[in-house]
Amino acid sequence: MNEQQYREAEGVNYSLLKQFSISPDHAALSMSKEQKFSDTTLNSFRLGHCFEYAMYPGQSNKLAPIPESINRRTKKGKEEFSNFLQFCEENKKTQVSQSELFQLICMAENAKRQDYLFDDIESWMKRADKQGSIEKPIFWKKGKIEKKCLVDFMIKDECCGNIHVFDLKTMAGDSDKFRWRFKDGYWIQAVHYLEGVKSLYPDHEVYFNFVVGHKDPPYVCKIWEVSPKTIESLQENYESLVDRFYLWKESGCYTYGGLDHGIL
Repeated sequence: MNEQQYREAEGVNYSLLKQFSISPDHAALSMSKEQKFSDTTLNSFRLGHCFEYAMYPGQSNKLAPIPESINRRTKKGKEEFSNFLQFCEENKKTQVSQSELFQLICMAENAKRQDYLFDDIESWMKRADKQGSIEKPIFWKKGKIEKKCLVDFMIKDECCGNIHVFDLKTMAGDSDKFRWRFKDGYWIQAVHYLEGVKSLYPDHEVYFNFVVGHKDPPYVCKIWEVSPKTIESLQENYESLVDRFYLWKESGCYTYGGLDHGIL
C-alpha cells in the first residue's frame, strides 16, 4: 500500500484528531480540502516529506534538485523549468533547489548518526527496512471507531521483544520548543500511534520516539523519547477527544464558526 492509498483508506488518523482538538470547524475543513503545495518553496508539511526521503534507505533519489543552469527569467529557462516539472511529475519526484537539497542532506546526515540505545538511527532504520516496517500502515478498531496511522519506521528488537517506534519531524528555533509543540498536539500522535502499534503487538512493550531534525544551520538533530508515564497521563485526554470526535461525526459534522471563550 502506497501513501496515497493509505490516505484514501477509511479510518480516523492523528491529523484529523489534532484538527478537531482545535475546533470542529478545523476538522471539517481538513476533511473537505486537499493539502496544496508550492512548486518551489518547501513549506513545513512538504519539507517533512523531503526529510523522510533523505532519511529512508534508497529513497533519496525521490528528490530532484533544480538544475542550476535553468534561468527562469528567460523564455528558454521557463521552458526548461516547465519540462523539469513535467519530468518530476512523470517520475514521482519532488523538486528542490540546490540550497534546499544541501539543507536536507545535512539534516539527514546529522539525524542518522544520533545514538539511540545501543546503535545509531541509521542502523535502526536499516533494520526497519529489512523488517518491512518503514512507512508502515496500521489499521485497527477501538469501540465503534475505525482508526489508522502511518508509522515512519518501527523495529521489533529480537533480543528482548520490545517495539521501538520512530516519527520524523522538522522544526526551527530552540530545540526545547519541541516541548511546546508536543503539548500543542503531538501528544495526540504519540498516544494514537502507540494504540495502533499495540493492536499488532499486544504482548510487547512499545516505546515511541520523535527524531527531530532542525531546519536551521548547523542542522542538528535531537531525539525525544515519550516516557510510558507521560503516555499514561495523557490516555484519558485522548479517549475523551476520540469520544467527542465520534459524537461530532455521527451528528453530521456540524460547525460553529468560532472557538471557545478565552480569558487573558
